[in-house]
Amino acid sequence: MQQKRFILRAADIRDNCTRFIQGINLNPEDLVEVNVRDFRKSRSLEQNATMHMWFDDIARATGHTPLEVKSFFKAEYITPEVKEVMGKVVEIERGTSDLNVKEASEFMERISAHAGEMGIALRHPEDRAA
Repeated sequence: MQQKRFILRAADIRDNCTRFIQGINLNPEDLVEVNVRDFRKSRSLEQNATMHMWFDDIARATGHTPLEVKSFFKAEYITPEVKEVMGKVVEIERGTSDLNVKEASEFMERISAHAGEMGIALRHPEDRAA
């Protein structure tokens, strides 16, 4: 089945979505899932690429792996989500892919400041070719 995503911002898009769903052939052996949720723009590809370039920069300067550096900054600056699960309050770790554009920007500002305090120069997107 063709996967399709609709961001409903106008009646015509909602109507297209409805027509798409109505056109799905129903078969008890081939189930189809439909999810409807609030739209949240996730971090940009540019932010993701820069973030990982910075993890590499910091890893080279500190002798840690990029994964260790990423894990450190996630633990330092990404607040876990607190939920009740089966009657117990638990903290659910959030990954960088869970961040929206604003949250990713704030996370990156903190990484940049932390690296600056350590005397580590971070590359920027225009430096990638270097």
